[in-house]
Amino acid sequence: MDLKAAAVPVAAVLLATSVALPAVGLTTAGIVKGSLAAGAQASIGNVAAGSGFATAMSMAAKGAAMKAGAAGVALAVMQSKL
Repeated sequence: MDLKAAAVPVAAVLLATSVALPAVGLTTAGIVKGSLAAGAQASIGNVAAGSGFATAMSMAAKGAAMKAGAAGVALAVMQSKL
């Protein structure tokens, strides 16, 4: 697969991540009260280190969603110039 062909799906995943984490209630400020993420955490109880939920929480807390969105936009722009 060449770079141009790979750019579109990679950009789409990065942009989707930037929307998905905050949409379910995982933000840099923590879990949003009353959100889907809050409900999931309540049903899980103690979140195991390294679990999918813990990884998503960590990504959100570090601002990875915003960085992924920015990278997705940059990649889309680069792809359009290839």
